[in-house]
Amino acid sequence: MSDTEQWDDLRNKIIGLGELSSRKNYYPEFQNNMVELERFKSLLDKTADAIFQANAINGEIVGVNDAAVQMLQCSKGELFNMSIYQFFPADISQKIQTFCSTYAGEQEKSLYLQSAIGVVADKKSHIELVAQVVEFNNSPYLVIIARDISERIEAETRLKYSENKLRTIFDSTSDAIFIYDIDGKIIEVNNSMLQMYQISRKEALTYPITAYTDTSVLSSYQLDLYERISNGAETTVEWKARRPLTNEAFDVEVALKRMEWRGKMLIISTVRDITARKAAEKELAESYMKIQRINDELTIAKEKAEVGDQLKTAFLQNISHEIRTPMNAIVGFANLLNESDVTPDKQQEFTQIILQSSKQLLSIITDIVNIASIETGQEKVKETEVNLNWILQHLYEQFALKAQKQNLEFKCEMESDNEEIYIIIDETKLTQVLSNLLGNALKFTQKGEVVFGYKTCGNELEFYVKDTGIGIPPEMHEEVFKRFRQLSTSTDYIYGGSGLGLSISKAYVELMGGRIWLTSEPGHGSIFYFTVPFRRVGEFLPSGNVTEVIPGKNYTVLVVEDEEYNYRVLYEMLKLANFTIIRAENGLEAVEKCQLLPQIDLVLMDLKMPVMDGYEATRQIRKQFPDLPVIAQTAYAHDINKNKALQAGFSDYICKPIDISDLFTKIREQLEKDRSAL
Repeated sequence: MSDTEQWDDLRNKIIGLGELSSRKNYYPEFQNNMVELERFKSLLDKTADAIFQANAINGEIVGVNDAAVQMLQCSKGELFNMSIYQFFPADISQKIQTFCSTYAGEQEKSLYLQSAIGVVADKKSHIELVAQVVEFNNSPYLVIIARDISERIEAETRLKYSENKLRTIFDSTSDAIFIYDIDGKIIEVNNSMLQMYQISRKEALTYPITAYTDTSVLSSYQLDLYERISNGAETTVEWKARRPLTNEAFDVEVALKRMEWRGKMLIISTVRDITARKAAEKELAESYMKIQRINDELTIAKEKAEVGDQLKTAFLQNISHEIRTPMNAIVGFANLLNESDVTPDKQQEFTQIILQSSKQLLSIITDIVNIASIETGQEKVKETEVNLNWILQHLYEQFALKAQKQNLEFKCEMESDNEEIYIIIDETKLTQVLSNLLGNALKFTQKGEVVFGYKTCGNELEFYVKDTGIGIPPEMHEEVFKRFRQLSTSTDYIYGGSGLGLSISKAYVELMGGRIWLTSEPGHGSIFYFTVPFRRVGEFLPSGNVTEVIPGKNYTVLVVEDEEYNYRVLYEMLKLANFTIIRAENGLEAVEKCQLLPQIDLVLMDLKMPVMDGYEATRQIRKQFPDLPVIAQTAYAHDINKNKALQAGFSDYICKPIDISDLFTKIREQLEKDRSAL
């Protein structure tokens, strides 16, 4: 067959032309159709999707494009007359066959299979296809457009895995995370947020972001912060968060960061509950402050200890000087009395010096004992009824001679000179305070005057001691009342003293319920004031002369004393009042003499003796002679010893060294009690 005949045959098959004689009339149209056919075929070959054309009844392939050849990995020649079903997995093939069998001339009907999984041409692939049955020349043809989506499925799988992984991380982090837009609408939260804010996910997404912040933070500051974050800034702040359902506030640390998502600006807020940390920081700060206070206190204590050590050192040096000075006079002049050529006048002078030095030494020892008693809390108030004016008059007489020797004017001022005022007070402590203040005033005053007295101020008595002495600088007004304090080391050596007098005075005044203070300037003298409660009582009968104990009777006194010199002193004192004196050298002997000598009117009992002490001796005497007055006399001056003696049955108590006036006052009181009982 010639070329012309072959072409005509193909033309007739494709376009269904009629007679060969009509070729000239239709050739241009045929030629145009061929061009369009070639263009369409080229377009199909270039598309990425595989296109199959097969007989809808038996599945024989009648046409494919290049993508289909590549997918099935066969040549076009091999594919023709092969069944389309042998290249697809059985389940896909079955669905396509079922679709074709139910076609029934519905050209618009199509089959869509998405993400079908199987082996296509011996290759495991994920495919997505669309199948449709069309009619051509009254015959049904199956057209399949298939796409290999393995890479897309793999990408989607990886994406899903990444999303799940990120979600797991998002939900498992211990910090609460909010994601919200610039308007404050919450888009997403994690599980930690739900736990921290005690809210469900549904409820959490209904509130705006401001609902999770305490009202104390909702201010222009926060709004400005959000604005800066929206402009790209990142920051971390601390503030108070709030639980919307309970309105409970708690401390949080918030990290804010901007993010872009699908063209929309969002804010990520990472919230950490720092309540425990804040509590720990507070506790740490309090501990630090406590440690700082302790360090400060230790520093102050160290400084005080150093000052105290310096003061105590100065005190010991000073007290050594103060003790040795009168001791030197006592020992020196006592030795001089033994010299044979000492005249009676000299003897009297030496004796007076020895007595004065002894009193000075006793005063120093008394101060040391008193301050020790105060520091140990053993000092107690012992109130009695006393004549106030008589105490001041006695003090005036005691210090007048010293003032006269210093050429100082000495005055005592009382509100009622001629009226006897009886008050309830600790006479010993009141006298001691006034004596300390008067002694200091006379010591530090070289010229001028010293005046003391009192005045009533409502329910208080206000005492004062004025002088025109050296004065005290203002910074020392409080210091002088502290233990071992004096104005300076120079005054220590010039004026002497233990530095304990004002400290003792302050303690005594406060024990009596008052206060003490001073006004002073250097070079202009000083005024010391102190107050005590004013409690007035009835009058006392005035005491008579010391040696006139009870006129008209000769009394017998048993002196129980093992020390020879102590007995000798008592003997000489009692002889002045014409007492009959009997001695016992221990407690057992005292008991025996009381049993043998009924004429004994009073016993002076030492406490510390051999054989039997004074406590046991007094207890035995009390069993047989309950009304016999027994006065304890001892070198122990503490109140605890006095209380012990009174509890043991003693009638009274007197301390050594014994003052003759005190001795006869106590004897008179006991004998008058005994006489009034008759």
